[in-house]
Amino acid sequence: MSLLYAEHYLRAIKDVNAKNLLISIAKERRLLPSVMVLGAIVILTASGIFLACIEQIVAVLGAVLLIALAKIWSWYLSHDCAHNAVFKSKKSNSIVGECLSFLNGLSFFSFDAYRKDHVRHHAEKIDIGGFDSVSFSIAYPRLFRVIAFAEHIYIPAFYYLIKIINIYHVIFSGSRREATRGVGSLCIYAVAYVTFARSSLMLVLVWQASSFIRIHVVRFVDCFQHSFQQVYVDGEKLTHGKLYEIQNTFSVPVARKFTFLNLIILNFGYHTAHHCFPTCPWYMLPKLESAIIEQLRLYGVSDAREESITFFNFLDAYHRGRLSRVVSTDEGQPYDADGKFS
Repeated sequence: MSLLYAEHYLRAIKDVNAKNLLISIAKERRLLPSVMVLGAIVILTASGIFLACIEQIVAVLGAVLLIALAKIWSWYLSHDCAHNAVFKSKKSNSIVGECLSFLNGLSFFSFDAYRKDHVRHHAEKIDIGGFDSVSFSIAYPRLFRVIAFAEHIYIPAFYYLIKIINIYHVIFSGSRREATRGVGSLCIYAVAYVTFARSSLMLVLVWQASSFIRIHVVRFVDCFQHSFQQVYVDGEKLTHGKLYEIQNTFSVPVARKFTFLNLIILNFGYHTAHHCFPTCPWYMLPKLESAIIEQLRLYGVSDAREESITFFNFLDAYHRGRLSRVVSTDEGQPYDADGKFS
């Protein structure tokens, strides 16, 4: 069934009668939706900072949610910038992508480096991983246990460990330009945190809590979207075909009925459609997905492959695998022995 669905999907997007329609949807550009999201990111961040300084429980909870949403939107809009799907100019996409990355504490690393790795993810149909958790657990067993315990209670310690290691490599092993960028970013973030702390210690806690939410949202979304082969950044170049990509790429939207909820992650859940047409902007993905599913019905496929599993099933799976998935080098197998999506 898994292969058959992928074959039908591939036929649907290559069908002569449908291909022009799908391409026209993917090529449609409207600046207003992304500009509105950019404005909302600024407003949400400023409002969250203001509420955090009030230091009342309701205001603090509101601040966490507002800043978390701003970070989530900045994360996914920067992904569109990597595909040059926000502005016509590659330079404009890079500049905005850099600014959005800064909000999520990622300005230690250049946006162009992220774009390069992400293009490789699409071109080779792979997931790039640069951290050997098994070797780390052997080399530092006590620290590993502390980090594993933190992950058990939903503190994303592995994320920060990998980030610290990467920052170390940028500063001490990178080029002079990369090292300067790393040190400069470290100073800017240090000044920002000191300024936050002087204004309100609660603001620091709110900012960190919002980061935890953003990390878990991105982890949740990412961990069900692919069963690609995982490779290291410097590994040999791999090549997989389109059929492999569709068979191992999955659409897990936040909601299929109340579709406005998908705006929480800027429609990133329509991931198979995104991989088939990577430059399709985020606001056109629902229409693109619907057009593909409509075409699939001509081949006797009435529902999307993933519709048999509810969103809460995915949440349960994320909860049960919250530790094993961050220490595993295996992407997992989403099909049972009979080839049924599970």
